[in-house]
Amino acid sequence: LPGFHSSRRPLPHWANPLLRLLDLSLEWVKVTLDPCTAHPQLILSEDKTSVSLEHTWQAVPNNPERFDCCCCVLGLERFREGKHCWKVELRGELEKDSNLALGVARESVKRKGGINMSPEEGIWALQYDEGQVMTLTSVPKRLSVSPVPMRIWVCLDYSAQQVSFINADNGEEIHTFTAASFNGEVIRPWFWLWTSSVQLCLRDSTPQTLSPDLEGSCPSPPTPGSRLLDPTGAAQE
Repeated sequence: LPGFHSSRRPLPHWANPLLRLLDLSLEWVKVTLDPCTAHPQLILSEDKTSVSLEHTWQAVPNNPERFDCCCCVLGLERFREGKHCWKVELRGELEKDSNLALGVARESVKRKGGINMSPEEGIWALQYDEGQVMTLTSVPKRLSVSPVPMRIWVCLDYSAQQVSFINADNGEEIHTFTAASFNGEVIRPWFWLWTSSVQLCLRDSTPQTLSPDLEGSCPSPPTPGSRLLDPTGAAQE
């Protein structure tokens, strides 16, 4: 895709709502969170479209799917083909010591014990750390983004093995991971939250709602618009 690798170019054509008709394979997704994967300190809203951090642990089953060390949660949506975009909004106040990250992860991502949160571990994400936007990599790369965006589109192109992050306020590309080693696995939305001052909200990312709308609470989830996979990896009807 022309200009897809630059960190400060306009929205890639396949992620641009104005050019959506030129690429009918793009799916706009309303992500919902999977409570079975949420760390015990993460509190999900009733409609599973927002998450916040609490200092006390909830009494939840220690099932195999649940993160038990890092405060992570996965989205319910599963992808093994196609192009998909969803919007994440940060609500609250980013403080100097705020730490959080958002992106995608392989289905097989480690759930128990400490995690090396990086592409080597099957996670492709951006992080907010020390007031900066950085890649969540073994050697983090500081990204030149000002002001720090509070709304981001996460755009997954499975076949091209790319994950892009777009500033939803101005349409500029923040960063793209290329040659992502998905290894034929199911890929899921992934979130890490280690601050109580910010709530992560999953917004409606259909073309009709892509313009800035900073006011209002997180919306209730509509019917997902993407082709989803069940836990075995088979397409749902």
